[in-house]
Amino acid sequence: MRKNFSKILKKLIGEPNLFSKQVDDDLFFDLPIKFEDEKAQFSLVGTQESIDGYLKLLENFDIQYKLKSVKNYEEFPGVRKADLTNRQREIISTAFDLGYYDTPRKIGSEKLAEIFEIAQPTLLEHLRKSEKKIMKHFFE
Repeated sequence: MRKNFSKILKKLIGEPNLFSKQVDDDLFFDLPIKFEDEKAQFSLVGTQESIDGYLKLLENFDIQYKLKSVKNYEEFPGVRKADLTNRQREIISTAFDLGYYDTPRKIGSEKLAEIFEIAQPTLLEHLRKSEKKIMKHFFE
């Protein structure tokens, strides 16, 4: 591993405010986060203000970045209207992205619970409540 990449990783991982799945209520990482050579590639989802603030934080830590694109993020309308909490949205979208809803599953609830550092029953409760809110939107 090259020296600069190690420096970047230490800065990112060593500073919880820089590298957590959900940075705050208005900003989170859209998984996966890819590390290659001396670079980390990731997508941020949030308000323009929260993204600008995060990029400023990177600059404050002398972390160089290249902004590849800015897109208007449109959630699936049912999810937006389902009134999910930020935590529910984070967990269900991560579960979806990592293949929890694929057949066969690419990740199980036990591993998802580890990722979020919560108990498996708690994770399953978040998923059930999220799923119910989404389904309620479509069937009521």
